[in-house]
Amino acid sequence: MADASGPHRHVGRAPCLQWHVNSSPQSTTGRSVTVAAIPVVLPSAADRIRAALWFADHGFGVFSCWSTRANSVCRCPAGAGCGSPGKHPITANGFKDATTDPARIRTALSAASDPNYGLVCPDGVFTWDVDGESWAAGLAALEARYGPLPPTLRTETAHGQHVFLRWPTAHPRPLHEMFGYVTRWGSGSHAGYVIGPRSVHASGAVYSPMGVAEIAELPDAWARAVVAAETSPILTVT
Repeated sequence: MADASGPHRHVGRAPCLQWHVNSSPQSTTGRSVTVAAIPVVLPSAADRIRAALWFADHGFGVFSCWSTRANSVCRCPAGAGCGSPGKHPITANGFKDATTDPARIRTALSAASDPNYGLVCPDGVFTWDVDGESWAAGLAALEARYGPLPPTLRTETAHGQHVFLRWPTAHPRPLHEMFGYVTRWGSGSHAGYVIGPRSVHASGAVYSPMGVAEIAELPDAWARAVVAAETSPILTVT
């Protein structure tokens, strides 16, 4: 990664990461009400740039990714033959081209191809990609076993959540996926990236920020369970 390193800053609330749910109209007469479908307004390039700059200001590397057309076909040269539509890097070096430089981010995300963007975590931070058909039940089962996760920054994805957490320094960093879910670090054997908020999934779903705009530390009970699993078969939800 080109220049995404640097000390972690305290993450305060950021207006660009707030999301809101509009209430649906309700009848006051007891009669049924037919509500016309509200067109989905997709985020603009400016929305993505604001969100990406917030992450860059807090140590995350940012790089551009291909987006998809309205028919879910990737805008990359492979088109309908793309195996990862709307999710893979535009540049040849992939996430290693990530930057925290505001000018470079604005330029990259202002491209005519209307790109999505990826995030590379700063040192000590990881993103837990909790998804799948029964992701909510799986996460609930883990919280029942190890205690609730603290309020932290999350992204609602098409099939689950990206959960941003800080690894406690009292424990060695794990080498495997946590509890069977993809775990993205900024360096090491599991170095990788996740798609950033305000990007658009091939399905048309918007990656939406949720929770609080701060990154909490993984509780000790969780960290101990992960470390214990490093010397035994990878711990998954049962």
